[in-house]
Amino acid sequence: MYIIKDEGIVIRKKDYGEADRVIVIFSKTHGKIIAYLKGIRKSRKREGLAADLTTVSEFVFYEKNDKIYISTMESKKSYFSISENLFKTSLVFYIFRFLDIVIQEKEPNERIYNMSLKFLDYVSEEKEKEKILTAVLYFLYKTIKIEGFFSDKIGSGDWLDLETFSISDVNRGSCIKLYDKEKKILECLNKVDIEGINRLKLRVNEITKMIENFEKFLELNLNEKLKIKYFFREDI
Repeated sequence: MYIIKDEGIVIRKKDYGEADRVIVIFSKTHGKIIAYLKGIRKSRKREGLAADLTTVSEFVFYEKNDKIYISTMESKKSYFSISENLFKTSLVFYIFRFLDIVIQEKEPNERIYNMSLKFLDYVSEEKEKEKILTAVLYFLYKTIKIEGFFSDKIGSGDWLDLETFSISDVNRGSCIKLYDKEKKILECLNKVDIEGINRLKLRVNEITKMIENFEKFLELNLNEKLKIKYFFREDI
């Protein structure tokens, strides 16, 4: 048996047995951890708040019979302004589902972890839906890029190649047509020019459409389906 201590964000949870729960934690130094929390559903202790999906917590883990269990946990920061807002909560859950797909178990990525904390901070404070959705778009792009799914060279042309997520002047079969505004969005993402995207004055449906292009990329390359329209209801 070994014991580790780490900070992390619960990105998924599922009830197990009569009183237990399985939670998926994106931790700072150990990557994604699937851990068992015994008796949590019958506990009246305040520490249960540390396992909420919008809380950053300190965990102590131990391994037994090839499974990882949580010994103790303590919340460090709770994002109540997110959990009290349906739109924000839906999009944070969407990002958590995305992280669960992309982040590999026990493969640390502190860069993406810190970016996740900044994302939660931003969503917690921001009020404009368009800016929050733009933050989601950037998070998807940056995470996929850090994970090495596509290169820094974005290319040029009128077609988005979904296999490489680069712009091409030729339709290779796995391409979708790009309009001028969509090309500008990709150029801004590549330059990390978020203010440039905000200056485009995009509507919710326009940002959502670009997010859906990332979802097509994930489905083609990772065989994983992620649908933003399933996470929130908007007139899009």
